[in-house]
Amino acid sequence: MATDIVIGTRNRVEMLRRTIECIQARTRTPYRLVVIDDASTDGTAEYVRSIGVRLHQRESQRGMHRNMMDLARVSESDPVISTDDDALCPDLEPDWLARLLEAMAARPKLMMLGLNNPGDNKTGSRHPYQDDGTVVLSRHVSNHFLALRRSLLVATDKLFPDKRSRKSPNKTQARYVHQVGGAVGYLRDVYTYHYCPESFRIPGKSWQKIMVEPVDMTTLEPPEELKQCRIA
Repeated sequence: MATDIVIGTRNRVEMLRRTIECIQARTRTPYRLVVIDDASTDGTAEYVRSIGVRLHQRESQRGMHRNMMDLARVSESDPVISTDDDALCPDLEPDWLARLLEAMAARPKLMMLGLNNPGDNKTGSRHPYQDDGTVVLSRHVSNHFLALRRSLLVATDKLFPDKRSRKSPNKTQARYVHQVGGAVGYLRDVYTYHYCPESFRIPGKSWQKIMVEPVDMTTLEPPEELKQCRIA
């Protein structure tokens, strides 16, 4: 069965285009793309339909927590890959998706497993506490090429009762995973790169301070040490 890759987006059609093109060029393991469009007004829905990708479109903006709640409804696979519209997947053989699925299959307790995002790691907020050479277990992980087990997706509906729980959806999910004895982590040597310098959930918030270094927004070139994410 193909693995569902679900992309959440709002009014960033050019970033979405680049992210989709990157996935299509670098993913050889069978997958199916789904886009959750959070009431965009910039032609996002038209673009997604034009390339034959499955679209879940909202009439009003609901936010990232709603994206996470909708993952179970718009997907069928287990696990499901969730990603934002502003990240690059690496160019590897075997591909990044095969490596995620293999790592999860070998570790039944892993309920959330992402790619290594150096920009997030730079803040120290993940507090890694175990590294087996392939997977680093951590407090939480970002929504960039993040594999989530269906058991977590089914439980997610009840995880966002208030504004605080919705502010950082992945952290809320990760807290739940730890509460039920599961594990959260990321692949140690398989990198993603978050190339957008500003948050779309918090207008005006800049990510530059936590990114590895500024990114050329024309070429979206990552730092030298992350050339596996390069777009030719």
